[in-house]
Amino acid sequence: MALVISDRIKEITNTVGTQTYQLEGAVTGFETFAANLSDGDTTYYAVTDNTNFEVGLGTINEGTSQTINYTVTVANVGGINVFVLNGVNNPVITFVKGFTYVFDVSDNTNGSHPLRFRTSADASYTDGVSISGTQGQAGSTVTIVVASDAPSTLKYYCTSHGNAMGNTINVISAVATLARTTILASSNSNNAVSFGTGAKTIFCTLPASKAVILDSSGNIVAANGSNLTALNASNLASGTVPNARLDADLQALAGLTSAADKGIQFTGSGTASTYDLTTAGKALLDDADAAAQRTTLGLGTASVAATGISNTNVPVFTTGVADDDFLRVDGTSIEGRSASEVLSDIGGQASLTFGISNTNAVKIDSASVADDEFARFTASGLESRSASEVRSDIGLGTAATLAVGISNTNVAQFGSGVVDDDFLRVNGTTIEGRSASEVASDIGASTLDDATALAIALG
Repeated sequence: MALVISDRIKEITNTVGTQTYQLEGAVTGFETFAANLSDGDTTYYAVTDNTNFEVGLGTINEGTSQTINYTVTVANVGGINVFVLNGVNNPVITFVKGFTYVFDVSDNTNGSHPLRFRTSADASYTDGVSISGTQGQAGSTVTIVVASDAPSTLKYYCTSHGNAMGNTINVISAVATLARTTILASSNSNNAVSFGTGAKTIFCTLPASKAVILDSSGNIVAANGSNLTALNASNLASGTVPNARLDADLQALAGLTSAADKGIQFTGSGTASTYDLTTAGKALLDDADAAAQRTTLGLGTASVAATGISNTNVPVFTTGVADDDFLRVDGTSIEGRSASEVLSDIGGQASLTFGISNTNAVKIDSASVADDEFARFTASGLESRSASEVRSDIGLGTAATLAVGISNTNVAQFGSGVVDDDFLRVNGTTIEGRSASEVASDIGASTLDDATALAIALG
């Protein structure tokens, strides 16, 4: 960003009130601000509507998306209510395609006068329009983002009282703007001028208060009246300004030989020297902050981490850590531990003694160990045993694997209630107990008691 003064810059602006100036095209025979300045540059300007004037320092913005604000009130003029935009009664205004315009309608005078937009044919226009809050109350706004295909002419009006409260809106393609950064002089007591409706000219100028001239005596004089007689114009021309006019630090700098890729440093009071400025050094110097410098250096997030053992910290070693050591937390640091020290730390032993004696480690003593097998001690360890081998080992017979029930090869299973001296009878898939009398009944036989009774009956 730079201060730029350029010739033959003059444009038209229809800006009203004290808004940022919309630059709407060069006057015939002149050039635009945007053609001579870059985005963010500053320049001195003058604006006039042939009655009022304003001179100041402005900042150019060449962006295509800017926000322009209007403060809206309602006033009665000649018996007719009108919208007042930034202190100007219902002015003709200009919209730029792609710009955003915010109308602050929070003043209570707007309460019964809803501000909206129409086409030139009085058809409601709502493209890009948004309403916030209740008109006439704090915070309420009417906002329009001007579409790229918006018609060349619109109107702002009151939905209750018609077009008379508003006026025409001219819609133009994207232009640059010039912000009123500093007001130097104006017809409004050197304050920002609130311009009314109509075209104004705005041009690049060198204000008298900023001019420096050469007087008849050859002295450099500021046009504002301050005298710079300490510097003689003839000396400037010959390049022999007396050193006495410069302090020691400036003299030290003046004595240096300039060259590419050199930096300047003060080596003492009133002394200076140059040093080599490498590509890497310049890359660091033009970084905006420390984070950007870390990126330039290729540093990762660990470079800004704290040391210690807390979450996200970077560990720090104590002294004495050696190759093949194991690591153990020591307070807030990491210490090295040998294999023997680790064994001691965890209560382990260096080597194992195998066998089935007390404190020994047990190892597999069989090459045929398989999934689901059982283990049996051998003289030196464990061997695998299948289920059938285990049954044989513990002396189980063939009945151990038989199912219960009354089928062939099954093992009989008693039901409940079997007692001593009972006879046995199949009951479904189990064996039940039957007394003698029950068996006699089951088979239809007579008992001894039955025979005795019959003999007595027959005499």
